[in-house]
Amino acid sequence: MDDLTVRLSGPCLGNRDASGPAWRSGGSAELAIKDVTQKRPRPLARRLSVGQRTALVAAFESGVEQKNLAVQYGISVRSVKRLIRAAGDAGAAALHT
Repeated sequence: MDDLTVRLSGPCLGNRDASGPAWRSGGSAELAIKDVTQKRPRPLARRLSVGQRTALVAAFESGVEQKNLAVQYGISVRSVKRLIRAAGDAGAAALHT
């Protein structure tokens, strides 16, 4: 093998050992490769209807915690925060986009 092929055949560990987070358990020299066949998530506006988004914001305003809303609607806490922020920034019109 020439030098370029050797360098491209695997990562350079440098000062790290093979037990770092980029390696699979067992210390093998194979990289843990992310599954690139996963589908991209649908936009938030397509995951929840206008009624669901309105109900989510109303539930938050009545005191329901964001993490509970995320579980109830099957979305992330970050998405809940986005919906709440959008509703506060632009009023009800933001929920209809």
